[in-house]
Amino acid sequence: MNWCQRSWIFLIALFLLTAALYFPSLAYPWLEIEDGDYYLRNPLFSDLPLSSRLIAAWTHAPEHNWMPGTWTLGILVHELVGFNAWVFRATSLILHLGNSYLLFRLFQRLNPSQPLAVGLAAIFFALHPTQIECVVWISSMKGLLSTAFALISLQCFLSHKPKRTWGSLAFGAALLCKQDVVALPFILAVLSLLVGQKQKLVSYISLGLMSCVAAAMTMLGNRGNVSPATPEGALALIARPFCALGNYLSHWLFPVGLYPEYRFEAHAHWLNGILGATGILLVAGLVILCLKRRENTYLLLLAGSSATLLALAPVLGLLPSPLEFASDRLSYFASVFMAMVVGVIAAQLLRNEKMQLGGMFLLALVFAGLSWHQLKAWQNDETLCRYIIAQDQFHYLAGANLALIHARAGDFHQAEPLLRNVVAAHPKRARASVELVKVLRVQGKKQEADRILEQALQWHPHDASLLGLRLVEGP
Repeated sequence: MNWCQRSWIFLIALFLLTAALYFPSLAYPWLEIEDGDYYLRNPLFSDLPLSSRLIAAWTHAPEHNWMPGTWTLGILVHELVGFNAWVFRATSLILHLGNSYLLFRLFQRLNPSQPLAVGLAAIFFALHPTQIECVVWISSMKGLLSTAFALISLQCFLSHKPKRTWGSLAFGAALLCKQDVVALPFILAVLSLLVGQKQKLVSYISLGLMSCVAAAMTMLGNRGNVSPATPEGALALIARPFCALGNYLSHWLFPVGLYPEYRFEAHAHWLNGILGATGILLVAGLVILCLKRRENTYLLLLAGSSATLLALAPVLGLLPSPLEFASDRLSYFASVFMAMVVGVIAAQLLRNEKMQLGGMFLLALVFAGLSWHQLKAWQNDETLCRYIIAQDQFHYLAGANLALIHARAGDFHQAEPLLRNVVAAHPKRARASVELVKVLRVQGKKQEADRILEQALQWHPHDASLLGLRLVEGP
């Protein structure tokens, strides 16, 4: 049996395992966290005329996100099935399986002499626990879509007969879905230089111009949404990208206890900083090694690791982030190239055929087991919020949403301490202060509610919700 036949058997087995892993999650309900604002209460998914909503998807930036490609797909799915969470999640799963196939074919083209490395990379990408956020969280479909078009673009440019026009169009489509793939022109340059074929200068210029336009649209969309809280001092500004990089690397290498949206200040640990700096030093070491010995393995490692850093660059906190957080769903595109690195390293460690088969089976089993355990936390809002708070008691989204769940059930004594923690950790977030004032007023704690309201108005003097509370007296 030749490798071509074996590759199809391997892909079918991997797809079946991945689909079986995620199948139970298709029945999970919508999450209030982000899904509520992105979809459930978004005017784009209302009873307005379809044509009006499609035009608005391309001319507006709902939730400060100009991503017309993603909004258009969401609107069309909603038009067909309404708010059927099963269909939306099935769409995400199909996209993830498609991306796993595209990665397999791309790496097969770049590294035809090491089929084991290609297979290990596909297992890493398809089953790794960090992918759960993008696949299960409906509001993260944008990352799946942009990665799919970015991989198609790379396939077009790096094929034996480059299809540059189609590659440019695919990159444009990726940017319309999510702008985190803006580093693709640099990634293409690295892959072409080290393990592919050189591209024409006009290709880089056209892709670079598209990236600049997408970056400008992102800044316009986020206008007025950038948090005033930024790291203080030159040392903090320098350390922040290293800590963020270390955070992502640690989750790829030790995928245990993962949860959505890691606060930068909570994970600005010196160990993460050291890990991030070590990663950059290893890349620098590979550059020196490749200058001395241009062996295929070293070139592949340098290409994969450099592409990983470039793909992560937009989400490392080099600029003030609107939400001041890191999140595993932001590393989905970068995990394509991290999978290549892991595949090459693992293939070098597994020499004989029995070790290779055993290594592939063990890697798939470990990642599937960890992901299965992780998926249980995503069953509904309450299970997810409780799981997150167990990891970070000051987490804004989890604390605020779990408090709302308690408040709606009339359990204000449970809601109050959660909101106090959130307000203490995030005094510049108006929503938590609004909910805390409401909860205190319901319990008859009017004076304390008024004091917290005045403090919140110092941060947000023009916030409509806070001003409305000043006009309305509690019971």
